[in-house]
Amino acid sequence: MELSFINKEITEARMFRNRAILRKLSIEDVANFAFLNTLLLFIVYSENDTGLAGVDYAEKTIRYNSFDHYRVSGSDLYIAYYILFNTAGDELIGGTPEGNALARSRINVPMYMLRKMFKEMANDSLRIDSAFIQRFFLMLEKKLNIKTSNYKSIRRLVQNWHKASTPEKQLVVTRMSMYFRTNARLAELFPYLEMLARKRNWNIDNANNPETKSGMKKIAKGALRLAGAATAGYYLGKQIGKLAK
Repeated sequence: MELSFINKEITEARMFRNRAILRKLSIEDVANFAFLNTLLLFIVYSENDTGLAGVDYAEKTIRYNSFDHYRVSGSDLYIAYYILFNTAGDELIGGTPEGNALARSRINVPMYMLRKMFKEMANDSLRIDSAFIQRFFLMLEKKLNIKTSNYKSIRRLVQNWHKASTPEKQLVVTRMSMYFRTNARLAELFPYLEMLARKRNWNIDNANNPETKSGMKKIAKGALRLAGAATAGYYLGKQIGKLAK
């Protein structure tokens, strides 16, 4: 029932249909979105409750086998990669021509690796514990020229999602939720992240948001409530603090 509601919400509120939002983005912003959204897609694909939604979204993203043309029917992730790989994408976004050109010149993602990742997801044949996953996400971080250190920290945890501990998953989901709530609330996959946070209790309460100036580098005390686990709460509070730097 909840998944049906989410699927309906996705068809009505796609982030990249909103030109006002796009006009506020630079190439660097789109690269961050593509990076974190691809990580989120892998989480959605890896979880039993949302796995089929991940398969469907991957198929929609790689349906045309490349990102060469703007397509209204493309997913948010498809449009993001289209903008990153094509100078015509500048017509959709903000930023300065010079700044966007410089940022795009530093982006060089091998198409064959993107295609392999999305096609294997779309065919539901991607092994979530394969060595390829780690190679792919490290490559994506470097080739998208991701600079934010805590996004890199998220990548290190997500690429080993199959063996991540509950506290580590809480850390990732909380930090990713902060990004999406602040920068990409209308992103198609965000409702799945919120659903997993609720169902799995993967959200750390009262953690300050490093995506906002007021929340930068400051973490609320008692961020995580684990029954009788004050030490775990203290540990996670420190870890969120590290990701916020």
